[in-house]
Amino acid sequence: MKKLINKIRNWFSKKPIYDTGHLFDRCDSLAKKYYGSEIYWWVIALANNISDGKLSVNADKQIRIPGNLPTILQNLKQANS
Repeated sequence: MKKLINKIRNWFSKKPIYDTGHLFDRCDSLAKKYYGSEIYWWVIALANNISDGKLSVNADKQIRIPGNLPTILQNLKQANS
């Protein structure tokens, strides 16, 4: 599993979007804002090394939002084929 997670992290764009975390921001709400759906919360969590079972992000922390979601999803589909 760690090998797959590291592979996915390598797919993140070199020019991501950055957002500053605000009080009550969560990976799912940021996924809705940037990707149009909460189901991609895991992309933001992986990009920011959030793996402690929480969806919340730290307020005032710079949050990396990968800009190449279609490429990430396509690569993940191919990796699971």
